[in-house]
Amino acid sequence: MVNSITELFEEQAKFLSLDSAESAKGQVQRKIIQSATKHFVQFGYRRASIADIAQSVGIGKGTIYLHFKSKNEIFLCCQLVEEQQLLPKFENIEKMHEKERFSAFIEAYLNFVTSAPLTRALLARPQDFAFLVDELEPNRTKYLRSKGEEYLAKTLINPIAQNVNPEEQIGIAKVVSMVIHAIGHLPDSMLEIFDIKAADFIEILTKILEQGTKNTKSN
Repeated sequence: MVNSITELFEEQAKFLSLDSAESAKGQVQRKIIQSATKHFVQFGYRRASIADIAQSVGIGKGTIYLHFKSKNEIFLCCQLVEEQQLLPKFENIEKMHEKERFSAFIEAYLNFVTSAPLTRALLARPQDFAFLVDELEPNRTKYLRSKGEEYLAKTLINPIAQNVNPEEQIGIAKVVSMVIHAIGHLPDSMLEIFDIKAADFIEILTKILEQGTKNTKSN
């Protein structure tokens, strides 16, 4: 089980065969990821082409497959690299009092899913999202998701819901994760219709999730 956000990101990168950014292979991978991210954001997952990504990097299409097994693996790596931008913020959250971590994490991640270019672009295109899900290997995504849920349960949920057994804490982590990502599907116009600022919406939702987690009782 991972014990820190740094370990979580390292575990996920290792699982996806993403080398260190300092290594020669890792540097090429980062160039591919940078280009692929732009293509995914601009054209969507379905329309983004491996050939076009390779051309923009200045390498052959076959070279892409020396670094990544498939387009969906490239996308997962793009998403991981984007999420790694949160590392400094999450490291600071881990230093907070354990009962303050949950709300700080939820607020930070909600801000992320409503503003990060790649994540937002994917969630804003339901057909693209469904197409990607169909292409992903269930065991791979299940493993990556489970590691995140373990971290969420152990580091953030356990301190405020100690009366709940570990299995139920994982269940809470799943629900919290689903709610956070569901928010990413909301079009910006929804906030305008209900006349609420994004920052206020995130603050209120964070309080609801935190209070609901605290009030959860083991049967």
